[in-house]
Amino acid sequence: IDLIHEVSNPLNETRHTFVGVSTITTADVGKAATLVAGGADNTVQLAGADAPVLGQIETVEVETTGEVTVGVLIMGGYRLACATNAVIAVGDKVVGGAAGLVKSGGASTDLRFVVTEASTIPEGFVGVIKL
Repeated sequence: IDLIHEVSNPLNETRHTFVGVSTITTADVGKAATLVAGGADNTVQLAGADAPVLGQIETVEVETTGEVTVGVLIMGGYRLACATNAVIAVGDKVVGGAAGLVKSGGASTDLRFVVTEASTIPEGFVGVIKL
């Protein structure tokens, strides 16, 4: 009889397709996206300095018309690009840094968007959970 059971509750993931600003390219996959405040409906850009992070850019498609379509993973567990020397700790929230990379936004107070994996920073990404 197997008395040890591994129990896991997978996180539900939520994805959405947005219009991207013209500067987003396929090289930005894995980086942080934010909404364009005051901009056109349903439009995202790379998260800049201290911007709230909407989610991780998963796909970028540039149409023949030049329009950019961006798939963003909004909720779930995922990894976001960061500087390889970033100072981010497990339990921190993240905010936009430079060019779609994330940085620490200080300790998370509600754990709805929290760093769960910081040992990967030297590799250029940090693991997060967003509920």
